[in-house]
Amino acid sequence: MTKRILSVLLALLLAMTVFVACDNEGENNNEGENENVAPVAENAEELLTKAYQAFAENLAPAFEMPAEDIMMSFMGGYYNENDETTLKQGPGAVPVDNDAIASIALLPADVTAKVDDAAMFQHPMMVNFFVGAAFRVTNAADVDAVANAMKDAIANNQWVCGQPEGYYVIKVGNYVVSTYGLMDNINALKDAVTATYESAVVVAEGSFIG
Repeated sequence: MTKRILSVLLALLLAMTVFVACDNEGENNNEGENENVAPVAENAEELLTKAYQAFAENLAPAFEMPAEDIMMSFMGGYYNENDETTLKQGPGAVPVDNDAIASIALLPADVTAKVDDAAMFQHPMMVNFFVGAAFRVTNAADVDAVANAMKDAIANNQWVCGQPEGYYVIKVGNYVVSTYGLMDNINALKDAVTATYESAVVVAEGSFIG
């Protein structure tokens, strides 16, 4: 009788051990799947380009023109005196160390080392009418630091030749998107980014009006 009871207890213990082992294996597999989640975009230019059509469609009522025409009205990329030109219609990649990233996109020097890729596009006549930029942050733990730095840089910038109406800073995975300019323009980009990317979160906004 005692041997039969011991046999039953051992069988139950073995069954529990197998169950726990299987459960732990399942947890490890889930962790692996989370680690392999695809990024929201391969680079900053792609991130902005995916939202560019929606940006133009959002602006169409205010501009009273087709979205296709609006998409040809903004330019991205960069130009410098060494004739390294990548100017194009719509968002374009810009080297992180290019002057445009600091002077137009307003990325502060103290967080430049935390960013490994950037892109931007702007109003062709007046940057204070609109600038939209995206920055890929190398280490996900630094996204908040870059977002806060962008908020402070835009909010405290000394504007020349006019002042924008407002700004937004948005986190999208390991990217930070910033925009400043006329309210219609920056609202169009904010709405396009948040509609395109489920993970997008507006972390800062401000107005220069009044």
